[in-house]
Amino acid sequence: GTQVAGAGASGMVWFGQKIGELRQWGHIQAKVKDLCQIHVTDLSIHSGLSEDSKQLDTDESSDQGTSGTYGEELEFSDRIVEVSIWDGQLIVVTQRACYIYKCIG
Repeated sequence: GTQVAGAGASGMVWFGQKIGELRQWGHIQAKVKDLCQIHVTDLSIHSGLSEDSKQLDTDESSDQGTSGTYGEELEFSDRIVEVSIWDGQLIVVTQRACYIYKCIG
């Protein structure tokens, strides 16, 4: 993800990270909502396929959004550094760990 850091003559140090970053592969979309949270959406559900057709294989509880899309909220204890999604795998790198989720159908 996009990150910036800076320091001033007074000794102050600041850090920043782009929020709202979006990654998509096929019908799966992952959006960074804040420093420690990602929302994963199955876009095929929104397009009219059944809810049983595709799900993200996680231990997190699922939610049914008000817009009719099927999604998962993934929350991490550390700040998210990078997110990638490719070939049915969602990879989330935090400051202390790397998480790999398999999107199953």
